[in-house]
Amino acid sequence: MSQLKDRLAEALSYANLNAKELADIAKISPATLSHYKNGRSTKLSAEIAQKIADALGINVEWLVTGEGNMIKPNIISLDSADSDKLPAGFVQIPEYKICFGAGEAEEPTYEEIQDCVPAYFRSSFFSDRGINPKNCRRFKVIGDSMIPLINSGDYITVDCTPQDYIENNQIYALVFDHSLRVKRLIKSFKTLTIRSDNQIYPDEVLTLEEAAQMIHIIGKVIERSGSV
Repeated sequence: MSQLKDRLAEALSYANLNAKELADIAKISPATLSHYKNGRSTKLSAEIAQKIADALGINVEWLVTGEGNMIKPNIISLDSADSDKLPAGFVQIPEYKICFGAGEAEEPTYEEIQDCVPAYFRSSFFSDRGINPKNCRRFKVIGDSMIPLINSGDYITVDCTPQDYIENNQIYALVFDHSLRVKRLIKSFKTLTIRSDNQIYPDEVLTLEEAAQMIHIIGKVIERSGSV
């Protein structure tokens, strides 16, 4: 059976992330991750294991024990002709395109794309996170501002449940300057920073008053699928 450090290295390669990027995304200390990566610690706590698995998009059971497959797909695609063969325990999340309003931060409208291959997720993917799948939408991402985590052509699943707060350093889909953007949001006492994972793109910093007028937050990104 493989060792934890070997499984972690394989999963990092699969997700196209380095250790620092994983620590940032999973919200664990780089020192803690280094112990696991270098083999000094060989047992993951349940909390850290789940954070790492969620960040890398892998099967937490495989990460902890080495049993099963590294990838436990939460999503499957079926041709429309096969939709009646959908296994129990899955739910469909439609793909949408956004129609933008004319004014700053005007709420957009959504149009479901009919001629796409439907995507079906495990119901447990949502129930484990306390998310209602009826409030979720999928969008196609174009652009390289969020690589290496999200590549151009990937699809993201967004929880569009209205929220009164922003989770710091989490990825959100938002409308800004009449375009759909996928960015990390960092909120301070007076400002909101719009940040790309691709460091060639500079931060955009708005006052909270400017953000309220210029930005419409669609929702929090909870999943991405596509190229690796």
